[in-house]
Amino acid sequence: MLIYENLPIFGCGAWGRATVVDRHGRTGLTVLPDRVALWAEYVRRPGTVPPGGDADSGGERDKQLRGTVGFVVLITWFAAVLMGLFMLAVWLIENDVTDRGVAPSRLPVVVVFTHMGLAAAGLGLWVAFLVLERTMFAWVAIGILGGIAVLGATMFLRWIPVYRHTAPLTGTRQPPAGMTAAPAEGNFPVAIVALHGLLAVCTLVLALLTVLGVAAPE
Repeated sequence: MLIYENLPIFGCGAWGRATVVDRHGRTGLTVLPDRVALWAEYVRRPGTVPPGGDADSGGERDKQLRGTVGFVVLITWFAAVLMGLFMLAVWLIENDVTDRGVAPSRLPVVVVFTHMGLAAAGLGLWVAFLVLERTMFAWVAIGILGGIAVLGATMFLRWIPVYRHTAPLTGTRQPPAGMTAAPAEGNFPVAIVALHGLLAVCTLVLALLTVLGVAAPE
């Protein structure tokens, strides 16, 4: 059996005393560096507090890291919203329903505006989570993100055929005779669409990591 205790040598507790008791009851005394024993215990049980730290400082580091990841979520979410607003502006400008030479949009109006409304509402809830530190707001925001992702994927799948149809016409100002112009969403820049989707995925993953605490060190 090994019994370990700190020895306050020079008032710093830098050394420890290990008392070995064998099966015959004989004892032996060994003085060991305190840090060595503490690190051995920390490696054996990762849940314990590492040497040089305490439970309060470890919790504070976890809280700071979660706050940092949460702020990154805010940035990616806001950037995705800005790109969505850009595509919405293009869609509204190009979606001229009075022009008979333009094909109607394949994106339902309800889906487009619900997607944007949920994005704005979810962003507001995430800000409330960061300010008030209430996990409930974060979970609701993540649920909204799931709905946003479903609507976004729906619009993306409806946009792909439009892009394939308009790609051969890139660089031509007028469509060939007898062919209607592409729908409004055919004017979306491919890079903006791809980056918007990538930011949305990153936002959802980082938000989940923040709430579940996976991003914080153990």
